[in-house]
Amino acid sequence: MSFNDGEAVFEQELKSHLDEIEEVLSTVDYQVNYTFQSGRENELIFDPVGTNSVLRDEFTERGWQKEVNIANSGYDTGKDIDITKGPVAGEIQFGNFAYLDADCNRLQRLYEGQIELETGSDIEAGIIIVVKQDMPTSQSVSHYQQATRRAAPSALNNTFTCPNCGEEVDNGIPTLIYGIEPPEEGENVIFNEYEAPRSRTLESQKEISFREKYLPEEQNAIADYDD
Repeated sequence: MSFNDGEAVFEQELKSHLDEIEEVLSTVDYQVNYTFQSGRENELIFDPVGTNSVLRDEFTERGWQKEVNIANSGYDTGKDIDITKGPVAGEIQFGNFAYLDADCNRLQRLYEGQIELETGSDIEAGIIIVVKQDMPTSQSVSHYQQATRRAAPSALNNTFTCPNCGEEVDNGIPTLIYGIEPPEEGENVIFNEYEAPRSRTLESQKEISFREKYLPEEQNAIADYDD
């Protein structure tokens, strides 16, 4: 979804950035793992840790920088931007909804010049990557509908009345919001196992055919994934 003429700005002024964004999103393998929620045993859900990692790596391969720090001291709603290249800043948000609000606010403040990146880049447009609401996830993962219906309209629109002419002026950052669709039944996905619940240390990866339930004993028949 486009906010503040984001689609037109990317198509007309930032086409190479747009092509890279959509290439990454179309080529990255789905990442899944087990849920640890009671009553959902052996259920496969979206893996935010694994997906975040592969997305950042894919962007980095295309010349984007990741985890670029905010230069302003005392700024307390996030210390960095997930990805950036030239005049474009992006946030990949698979966490709690509150973080999604902060991400949108951070992009808008960069656009207005209230905060700056350590790279010194002037930010002219933004992207936000989330998952669609029907993606199987843990209960805490924010999603596309929350981004487009609440977070973005609240944080990315900055309309004020011009003191000289009395007309309303829009000063919101041109933004594209992407929602990752859930995998289809039988589609190949990457199944990640970690050392412990909530650990970020990857123990193994296997390529499997996606389905809602994946029994532990089936793992022995699946070859390790090698990218």
